[in-house]
Amino acid sequence: MLRHREHEVYVLTDLIAPDSPDVSVAQLAIANSAILLTHDNDFKSQQTQAGKAEREAFTKVHLVLICNLSRSTLQRFAQVIDLLEWEVAGALERGERPYLHILKDKVVIYR
Repeated sequence: MLRHREHEVYVLTDLIAPDSPDVSVAQLAIANSAILLTHDNDFKSQQTQAGKAEREAFTKVHLVLICNLSRSTLQRFAQVIDLLEWEVAGALERGERPYLHILKDKVVIYR
């Protein structure tokens, strides 16, 4: 769906080992000015467990967190993709870090 909407999409395992630590994934996304789309539910919680240098990567990464890959959650993502794109574009324009959480029954946008 994202490629169809003309987004540049990278598959993580093409760039880094699949079992890489979350902080390495965050640093890779930052280095490539990419928005990280993940369904790793503990990704955000890793920030509190990380050291100071690692914590910085978690606070700078542009993040879209999908709670799971169930059909209903993916349908929700498809239903609100226009809103998500608008929110991310606005955050980037303002120099802010977009962070969105897509759940089965709702979408949470953190500003």
